[in-house]
Amino acid sequence: MDMNDYWQENKRFLVTLGSGFLVFVIGLYVVQSLYGTDLGTAKRLRNKNRGDLKAERYSTAHRNAAAEENDDLREAISVMSRATAFRPRLGFVVESGAGSASGIYFTRVEEVREDLDLLASRRRMNYPDGWGIEMLETNSLPEIERRLEALDLLERVARLAADAGVDRISRIAIRLDPGFGSRSGLGTVERTSVTFTLLSSAESVTSLIVASQEPASEDGSGGPLAIGQFNVKNERNKIGSVKAEIEYQVVRIKDNLGDEEAGQ
Repeated sequence: MDMNDYWQENKRFLVTLGSGFLVFVIGLYVVQSLYGTDLGTAKRLRNKNRGDLKAERYSTAHRNAAAEENDDLREAISVMSRATAFRPRLGFVVESGAGSASGIYFTRVEEVREDLDLLASRRRMNYPDGWGIEMLETNSLPEIERRLEALDLLERVARLAADAGVDRISRIAIRLDPGFGSRSGLGTVERTSVTFTLLSSAESVTSLIVASQEPASEDGSGGPLAIGQFNVKNERNKIGSVKAEIEYQVVRIKDNLGDEEAGQ
């Protein structure tokens, strides 16, 4: 078959194919003329980024410096955590071999109530029945431990209030951290609050707050007590008297390994 015969038989196909090729060439030319510069810039940027990804941006010295800074930050966090976290006294800690946790708690509650009753009587300070201490309805060790810590804090603040000359403690409320026992769990910082409502002179309330922020003694006991909220207003019909609500907190800070018992 010669070319003339092939052309006659496939003329329509060849014309369509040629037209399509021509349209493609024209379109390629238009795209190149309109966007050729941008495409070239994008390709160069792509190649540059590929080269940067292969290059090592940080040296061993950089990594060592970052590791040292990380260690310093961890140490700073550890120091601040020890300074902030509440340290309960020995009598308010569940020790192994000392009996059941609930038995220890009930014993300490009775002792604290008796001691504070006697102190308040001597100082002529009014206080709520039972000192706002709830009796337990659980054998959960984590909760008993937190209740004991709250009891420790309550006893410390009550003694400081008596020494400061506070006339009346009208209410004491203990509340565990909302995350304790919940599905959401506890955060890095756990707070058990012990809130005191005081009716007394502004001077005595001020003295209480100042005394509660005294640094720890040489043997490591005592130390500042964390305050969450503080509200004060003049008491009606009593000149020179104020109503103050102070929320003291037992602060627990989760360490790097996590507090496995939290929320159990």
